Amino acid sequence: MIAGVGNDELFDRARAVIPGGVDSPVRAYGSVGGTPRFLVEASGPYVTDAEGRRYVDLVASWGPALLGHAHPEVVAAVLAAARRGLSFGAPTPAEAELVEEIVRRVPAVQKARLVSTGTEATMTAIRLARGATGRDLLVKFAGHYHGHSDGLLAAAGSGLATYALPGSAGVPEAVAAQTLVVPYNDRDAIEAAFAAHPARIAAVITGDTHGSIVEAIDRFIKPRLIGQDIANLNRICALVQGSMERNTSAKAAVEIAVYDLWGQLYGAPLYKMLGGGDPVITTDITISVDHIDKMVADSIAAVERGFDSLKIKVGKDIGLDIERVKAIHAAVEGRALLRLDANQGWTPKQAVYAMSTLEDAGVLLELLEQPVKAADIEGLKYVTERVHTPVMADESVFGPSEVIELIRLRAADIINIKLMKTGGLSNAIRIADIASIYGVQCMIGCMIESAISVAAAVHLAVAKSDVITKVDLDGPSLGQFNPVEGGVIFDESEITVTDAPGLGIREIRGLEPIPG
Repeated sequence: MIAGVGNDELFDRARAVIPGGVDSPVRAYGSVGGTPRFLVEASGPYVTDAEGRRYVDLVASWGPALLGHAHPEVVAAVLAAARRGLSFGAPTPAEAELVEEIVRRVPAVQKARLVSTGTEATMTAIRLARGATGRDLLVKFAGHYHGHSDGLLAAAGSGLATYALPGSAGVPEAVAAQTLVVPYNDRDAIEAAFAAHPARIAAVITGDTHGSIVEAIDRFIKPRLIGQDIANLNRICALVQGSMERNTSAKAAVEIAVYDLWGQLYGAPLYKMLGGGDPVITTDITISVDHIDKMVADSIAAVERGFDSLKIKVGKDIGLDIERVKAIHAAVEGRALLRLDANQGWTPKQAVYAMSTLEDAGVLLELLEQPVKAADIEGLKYVTERVHTPVMADESVFGPSEVIELIRLRAADIINIKLMKTGGLSNAIRIADIASIYGVQCMIGCMIESAISVAAAVHLAVAKSDVITKVDLDGPSLGQFNPVEGGVIFDESEITVTDAPGLGIREIRGLEPIPG
């Protein structure tokens, strides 16, 4: 709090020396109205303005403060960096290291350019699109903010496919006219824009959001399914899978719902409809990469909770990774099996070195998951041929055709099936059947998902237990609470399926219908 100075006074002072009174991407606060809050301090999830009011920070500096403000470890890292020098105006090794980490964690990313803001990122993408296509026009959605580059500070014109008008002071009409503004989630408007300006649009500026998944379902999948008989399961699944390219999460969501209805139609739990089995399975739990002492403590705590399989996340620093695994193995030896998930973090030679070192040290692992980049099938094969520990493919395998190729090349010993990758149950079943034919084991896994989608994976694991011999369905265990009532019961490592029809879900607490 600044004694005797309020937000209004600070705003007046700012407007005297700063155009618009703010150094904000909104460019001119006059378009917003009112008086901005001048923040003077922050701690954890809270920020405090000059008048002493405290607010919950739902912005988190657009990402950098996700751990909270003034987090001790972040402060320490910033101080250490400051001592080395903050800005050099020249390339640094840290830039390549950070991009390598981004590429490792996000398989779809092949290359990245580091910028300071989302505005710069969008501008870079626009330049690439225009350079590659030789076209000038852009399409954006009304109400979406994509940074304060002139061309995107535009408001809608008089029609769906018309040129835009400036939406912020200081933006020339000629510049704004290079952006077409259409209503969000209005496919007809997008098609109208492309029809009105053939061979002139370089890119559509958007983002992958909850809304985009809903739109994919509503616009592309739903129209195909209306009026179909739920008993005709194979036809429905074919319609879902053929509705669009990729969008596997949207396809998975619909297929899970369809299989649930199919089971309900015949009054039987899904696992029995898929072939039956023992309705009780056990899962591992993930030990996230961290300081060695923290990972050891987390591992011991997991064992004490009843987990006898631990999935250890590594892949950041190979030397530290080896020490992490050795320490955890020493702490839980004889009490838990260790599964090592390298998250595409190693080169093939690094993976062989790491596993040879661990094997020579007497560290026996149940499996090694995706040690190399997803696209590096030859690298995966290289590792599989040179280590004793079974190697599992995860990000390298999304669908049945990839499984066939992987098996043909003998590039992995185990296949990890995830419904969000396969696009739902139909392809997951195909993968399991293909693997069974060739005598290849499978794991059933999940992302950070709710108990709804994980329940479907559990039913599949029970029905295909002859080939799905390993379970990694700890998503619900990692959440603060489970909003789902009925169906699958998650009790630490033990997962039990009831005999309720379909997935057996009776209620989802907090569920809100989608408008429209």
